[in-house]
Amino acid sequence: MLKASIVFLAFNQAEYIEASLLSALNQDYSDIEILIGDDASTDATRSIIERVLLSHPRSHIARLLPSDQNLGLVGNWERLIWAATGDIIVAQAGDDVSLPQRISRIVDIFSNHQDTMAVLSQVRIIDSNSKVLHDVYEKKRPQFSKHTRGALRTGFDFWSGAPVIGACAAYRRSLRDFFGPLEHAPSEDEAYVYRALLLGNVAFTNEVLLEWRWHGNNLSSGSLLDERQAELTLERRANSFLSRQKACEQHAADLLVARAKEVIGREDFEKEIEAINSMGALQRLGYATLSKEFSFSRWCACAWKMFKAEFRHPRCWSYVSRSFIKRLLPQSLKLKFSRPAR
Repeated sequence: MLKASIVFLAFNQAEYIEASLLSALNQDYSDIEILIGDDASTDATRSIIERVLLSHPRSHIARLLPSDQNLGLVGNWERLIWAATGDIIVAQAGDDVSLPQRISRIVDIFSNHQDTMAVLSQVRIIDSNSKVLHDVYEKKRPQFSKHTRGALRTGFDFWSGAPVIGACAAYRRSLRDFFGPLEHAPSEDEAYVYRALLLGNVAFTNEVLLEWRWHGNNLSSGSLLDERQAELTLERRANSFLSRQKACEQHAADLLVARAKEVIGREDFEKEIEAINSMGALQRLGYATLSKEFSFSRWCACAWKMFKAEFRHPRCWSYVSRSFIKRLLPQSLKLKFSRPAR
C-alpha cells in the first residue's frame, strides 16, 4: 500500500479553510499524512486550523507547520514536500475541497501504472459560496489518458496534451528526490509536470476528484478574476505569461539533471532544449501582447523570435496574428479576448 502525503498550502484563507481541511481529514484512505503549511497568515486561518485539529478524530494524521514569515507559494511548497514521508505527494490549497475518494483513486492509478509519475484529475469549479460555476473544467477528455513526450514536441504542445492544473495534481515523491529543490520556478505545478514527463508519463482521470474554488483572489492565472478591475486583471494575465517564461529556466535546469543522470540521451536532450526555447518565445509574445510596458517595436521583436522558433508549426501563424490583433484592441475587448480558455 502506498502512503500519501497531502501538502496542504494555506495563506489568508479563513473563509474557506475549515471546509478545505475537513475534506482532507475525511478522506476514505487510511495510510495518509497531512502536512499543513500556514504561510504566516495575517487573518484567522491558523486559529481555525488549530480549532479543527483540536476536535477532529483523525487529527493525529495531521501536522501543522506554521511559518514565521511569508515564504510565498514555492517556498511554502518546498518546506512541506521535504518534510513529506509518503510515496506520493498530493497538492491541496486551503480554499479547495477534495472529494472523499480523491486519495484512494489517485493511489489506485499510481499502483496500477508504475511508469506514471504524476496524476491529474477532472475538477469542478465552485465560487466563494460553493455554488457550482462549471461541472467540469477540462472538456472533451477521455475517461483516462496517459501523456508522454513526443519526438516532435514544441512550445505549442510542451505538455504533450496533459492538462497542467496544480490544484488537482499528485506526484511520486521520487521526482523530488531525483531533481532536488525548485530554484527558478514561480510555481510548483508546471515544474513537476515537466519533471514527470522527463522520467515517465502523466496520467489524467476524467473523474471529478476536487472542487477548485474560484473567488477572484486565487494565485492561479486560470481562475476567475474580477474584471471590473480591468487594468489589474490585464496586468495579472500578462504576468502569468512572464511567470511561464521564467519557469523555462527551471525546465532547462531539470533537463540538465536528467541528462547528467543519463535518463535523457544527447539527441533527446537537444530536442527538449528546442522545445523549452520555443515555450519561452511563446510566453514572451503573450506577455508583450497584454503588457503596457512593451512598445510596438518590442512586440515586433518578440513576434520575430517566435517566428524563428516555430515558423514550421501551423499554429504559429494564427497565434502571432491573434496576438497582433489583441495588441491593437481597446482595453475592454483586450480583456474579453484574453480570458483563459476553459
